Amino acid sequence: EWWVELARLGGDVVKVVGTAHDVRDCLEVARTFAQADQPTIAIAMGEHGMLTRVLALREPTCVLTYAALDTGSGTAPGQITAREMRDVYRVGRLDETTRVYGLLGPHAEDARLSEYNAWFAADDVPGVAVPFLADCDAAAIVAAFRELPVSGWHIHGQALQADVPAVVDVVSPRAARQGKVNGVTRGADGALHGEWVESPREQYELWRSL
Repeated sequence: EWWVELARLGGDVVKVVGTAHDVRDCLEVARTFAQADQPTIAIAMGEHGMLTRVLALREPTCVLTYAALDTGSGTAPGQITAREMRDVYRVGRLDETTRVYGLLGPHAEDARLSEYNAWFAADDVPGVAVPFLADCDAAAIVAAFRELPVSGWHIHGQALQADVPAVVDVVSPRAARQGKVNGVTRGADGALHGEWVESPREQYELWRSL
């Protein structure tokens, strides 16, 4: 509703900023862009909102996002550096066709993020991997982000992995034997497939096949 109220004031750009206390709060940013029909700035501050600073650049109405010049020089919580934007997330590639892949866990896996995004760039796959920070409620988070939609998940942390089978539509035999899921792909019909993968490369190949 903030976007609608601000747009009525007649400014050239509508700016909506809040703070994410849970990664699911980031959906409000996605909903803001979904209704925006004029230049817009929308992000969620805070550690849990960091992904919105990257994903905003997928949106046709996005004017800009914010980044820090150097580590420790950010002007708001959750801000990452311009170098990370370029070198880790490769944001110059992002547009409305870019699929979102989530690394769901209690901390950002920087090396894994760099690896996945480098593979996307090298193979010209329209995807970006971003961190979804959480230490519980994995099933509820995966279910909530059908809305965005997130096209695939890499899940780290045994408790989170054990939570996910309850919310996916199909569990592979290997995941069923493990009793947990560490990789999820979203099919063309929107169905979520829970997998058990042995390596990041195997996870990436599943995503690339979508």
